[in-house]
Amino acid sequence: MRSALLTVALLVSTTPVVYPNSSFLIQEDPASVQLAMSIIFGYRGRLAFPGESATSDDESRDGIYVAGNYRYLKGFQYLQPDVQVRFDTGPLGLVTVNPTTAPLDIFDLEASKGSGRAVDVGMQVVRGRWEGGFGVNGIGNQIEWSDLSLKRFTLSSLTNGGDFVDQDLPVTESEITVKLPVVTSGNVGFDAGDYSFLASAVHGFNGNSFHGGVERRFGQFAARGGARLSRDFWDPTFGVGFGGRIALDLGFYGTHANFQEKRQLAMAISIRINPTQ
Repeated sequence: MRSALLTVALLVSTTPVVYPNSSFLIQEDPASVQLAMSIIFGYRGRLAFPGESATSDDESRDGIYVAGNYRYLKGFQYLQPDVQVRFDTGPLGLVTVNPTTAPLDIFDLEASKGSGRAVDVGMQVVRGRWEGGFGVNGIGNQIEWSDLSLKRFTLSSLTNGGDFVDQDLPVTESEITVKLPVVTSGNVGFDAGDYSFLASAVHGFNGNSFHGGVERRFGQFAARGGARLSRDFWDPTFGVGFGGRIALDLGFYGTHANFQEKRQLAMAISIRINPTQ
């Protein structure tokens, strides 16, 4: 904790700051990379409401729609690097070489074989102008990795040059299991013809997120507006669309997907072809 606080003080200070005879340790958060293929077996179906019937030639959208996927996961490569950087200072506060420590250490855990599974389920209810549903993706989402290897790459000095020294290390486990979080979602929508709205909420990899929007149609022209919540930031969304059989849509949305976490405006363009119009 002391090293982390000292490092922050060095980075934000507007005047020179000196810490003699100190050590600064930088260690990355645990992270891993999985390269895998997903083979999906799925089912889709439409059920009628109790007391009603649903046929293939029924033009009504009313019904209960159910869906399910079973995903077989075939893993090809697993990478889990662990990087540690250490800076030592001398009596004057300058970076110095400490022969008893390694300034840069990389522990690289890899695997070349993996197999796993995941299940997705969902349901959507459509009744008149209303619709709503929920979904759960990634139930039991995990891959068991085998054929493990562990290597260590060490750099003995940050100031005197030199190459990395690599070393094969024994692996204490025969396999590892990597699990991913389950993603749950829900949505509700209403379509009145000239206007409609849709809202959805998701809980998963990046915590909680929300998307909501309203569309107002004037013949072949449509105006849209809404908002979204992602990574604790609210951002506006708006756009327009125009056309009939061939339509052009322009969308604008705020995003904080940058290092400064500063809101920026992004744009998306799409062309829709509606053969039924």
